[in-house]
Amino acid sequence: MEVCAAFDIKEETYKSLMQKGQQMLARCPKSAETNIDQDINNLKEKWESVKNKLNEKKTKLEEALHLAMDFHNSLQDFINWLTQAEQTLNVASRPSLILDTILFQIDEHKVFANEVNSHREQIIELDKTGTHLKYFSQKQDVVLIKNLLISVQSRWEKVVQRLVERGRSLDEARKRAKQFHEAWSKLMEWLEESEKSLDSELEIANDPDKIKTQLAQHKEFQKSLGGKHSVYDTTNRTGRSLKEKTTLADDNLKLDNMLSELRDKWDTICGKSVERQNKLEEALLFSGQFTDALQALIDWLYRVEPQLAEDQPVHGDIDLVMNLIDNHKVFQKELGKRTSSVQALKRSARELIEGSRDDSSWVKVQMQELSTRWETVCALSISKQTRLEAALHQAEEFHSVVHTLLEWLAEAEQTLRFHGALPDDEDALRTLIDQHKEFMKKLEEKRAELRKATSKGDALLALCHPDSITTIKHWITIIQARFEEVSAPSLVSASGGCESGQENGEFQQSRAVRPGQEHAL
Repeated sequence: MEVCAAFDIKEETYKSLMQKGQQMLARCPKSAETNIDQDINNLKEKWESVKNKLNEKKTKLEEALHLAMDFHNSLQDFINWLTQAEQTLNVASRPSLILDTILFQIDEHKVFANEVNSHREQIIELDKTGTHLKYFSQKQDVVLIKNLLISVQSRWEKVVQRLVERGRSLDEARKRAKQFHEAWSKLMEWLEESEKSLDSELEIANDPDKIKTQLAQHKEFQKSLGGKHSVYDTTNRTGRSLKEKTTLADDNLKLDNMLSELRDKWDTICGKSVERQNKLEEALLFSGQFTDALQALIDWLYRVEPQLAEDQPVHGDIDLVMNLIDNHKVFQKELGKRTSSVQALKRSARELIEGSRDDSSWVKVQMQELSTRWETVCALSISKQTRLEAALHQAEEFHSVVHTLLEWLAEAEQTLRFHGALPDDEDALRTLIDQHKEFMKKLEEKRAELRKATSKGDALLALCHPDSITTIKHWITIIQARFEEVSAPSLVSASGGCESGQENGEFQQSRAVRPGQEHAL
C-alpha cells in the first residue's frame, strides 16, 4: 500500500512530464520529433505497465487480506468453540448406573456429538484456507499458520477421541443399568402381584378338605417363591456391585433405596407366606385334623433341615456371604413364627392323650419326632448363624487384604511410571538408587502380603460355596497378575538406575584421573 501511495504521489510528476513533452514536441523541429515522441510513448507505456501491475498487486493483496481476516475470524471462532467443547467434556458427570439418569446422559451426549460433528466441515475448511494462505505468505507467517493449524487439529482430535470414549463408557453403563433395572422391575412386579394374591386369600375355610386344598395351593406358591430366591440373590448382588462401582452420590442413594425396597418387599412376602402357612396349619389343627397338621409341620422341618446341615458350604466372597446371611435371617423369622404352631400342636396332643381312651402311643411317637426335629432344626439354625458369622469375618479379611494390596500396587505403578528422567548429578542419582532399593525392599514385604492373600484365597476355595469359586479365583488371579506387572518395571528401573549410576561413577573417576595424566604427559 505504501508503494501505491508513492505511485499516486508520482502521478502529478508523470502528468507534468507528459505535458512538457507535448510542449517540447510542438516547439521542436521535425527532425527531433521522432526521439521525443518515442520517449513520451516509452514513459506512457512504462507508467501504464507499472500502474496495471500495482492494481493487480493491490487486488491480490486485498483478496489475501480478506482471506486472512476470514481465516483468522473462523480460526478464532473454532478455537473458542473448542475451548467450550473441552470444558463441556471436563465438567461432564461420570456415567450413571441408574437407568433413567444414564438414558438422559446419553441423550445429552448425542446432542453434543451432533454439535461436534457439525464442526467437522469447519476444521476441513480451515485446513484448506490455511494451506492456501501459506502460498503467498511470508516465511514467518507460514510457520505461524502451520503451528496454529497443528494445534487446532490436535485439540480437535482429542475432543473427538474423548467424545468416542465417553460414548463407549455411557453405553457400557447403560447396559449394566438396564440389566439391573429390568431384573429389579420384573422381580418387584412379581412380588407385588404375589402380595396382592396373598392379601386376597385371607379367608380360610372351615372344612378340613378345603383347608387341605388351600394348604396344597399355598405350598405351590411357596415353591414358586423358592424358585425366585436365586433371582433375588442375583439381583441383590448385581445392585451391590453397582453400588461399589459408582462414584456418584445420587446413584449410591438411589441404588441403596432400590435394594432396600426390594429387600423389604421380599421380607414382607416371605413373612406373609409363613403367616398364611401357620394359619392354614392351625386351622387344620382346630378343624380336628391333628394328624395332617402335625405331618405338615414335620414335612416342613424335614425339608429345611438339609439346608442347615453342617456340610452345607457358607464361605465365599463378601457379597455371597452377605446374601446367605440375609437369607438365613428370613429363615429365622419363619422359624420363629412357627413356634406358635409347635406350641398349638403340643397342646392338642396333650388334650388328645388325656381325653382319649384308645391307645394314644402313636401320638406320643409323632410328638417325640416333632420335638426331635424341631430341636435339631433350632440347633442347626444357631450353628449356621455362627458359621455364617465366621464366614463373614473370613470374607472381610480376604476382601481387605486383596484391596489393600491392589491399592498399594496402583500407587507403586504410578511412582514407577512417572519418576521422570534420571538425573545427571551423581549424588542425586545415588539418592534415587537408595530410594529404589527401599522401594524394592517394600516390594518384597508386599510379596509376603501377596502370599498371605493367596493363602487366604486358597483357604476360602477349599470351603467356599460353589457360586463363589469363580469370584475367589478371579481375585487371586488379579492380585498375582498386578504384582507381576509392577515387579517387572521395578526390576527394569533398578537395572537402569544402577547402570546409569555406574556410568556416572566412571565419568567422575575419569575426571579425577585426568590431572595426573596431564602431569605425566
